Amino acid sequence: MKLEVVHDAPGVAEVFDPAREADHRIANNLALIAGALRLQARDAAKRTSGFTNEEVRLMLAEIAGRVDAVAQLHKMLSQDPAGVVDVAEHLGTMCATLKPFMAAAGQVELVCDLYPGCTVHPDQVMPIALIVIEMVMNAIKYAHPTGIPGRVDVGCRMLDGAVHIEVCDDGVGLPEDFNPYRDGGTGFNVMRTLAMQLGATPIFDSDSLGLRFVLVMPKR
Repeated sequence: MKLEVVHDAPGVAEVFDPAREADHRIANNLALIAGALRLQARDAAKRTSGFTNEEVRLMLAEIAGRVDAVAQLHKMLSQDPAGVVDVAEHLGTMCATLKPFMAAAGQVELVCDLYPGCTVHPDQVMPIALIVIEMVMNAIKYAHPTGIPGRVDVGCRMLDGAVHIEVCDDGVGLPEDFNPYRDGGTGFNVMRTLAMQLGATPIFDSDSLGLRFVLVMPKR
């Protein structure tokens, strides 16, 4: 079914095609993922040493998480491409997909505490998902370098009129000389760029008890 959207200008009308709108958004999101993968491939090419089996497995898990995020978003947009999206629902599905990968990585528990009502524009869902995936995978790789059991929490809630998305771990925290607002490789650069495109504020709170990342997004 097509909906007619009438603009303010007299005599000007535009036919809104839900399927076409969903396809357009998905094409943009696939391009976003392709760009992130090209950056990852560039970094891999610069590496002088080989990759361990575990490193390859985690890279593939991260790619799978990104692709699955697009698939879930396509499903949601096919139902309501013009409306807002409850990002809590999307993150919940994404966490369910990531849990098997985390279990295979060792004794890493993923806990999701997602409150409904964290509505965002459809164009904001994929950048949010990519940021969350990046933070979760970083926790798997770096939070517990000695391999002891760990936990990663993903949360979403509304506070003071803004959407707050959190990723927390109980690991060793960031190195003392590391500035997350400036330093880091491709992953941190991508996160900062996506946050800026979203008009969101990234907050990093790190100590010896772990790293807490919060993405604060004012509601549109």
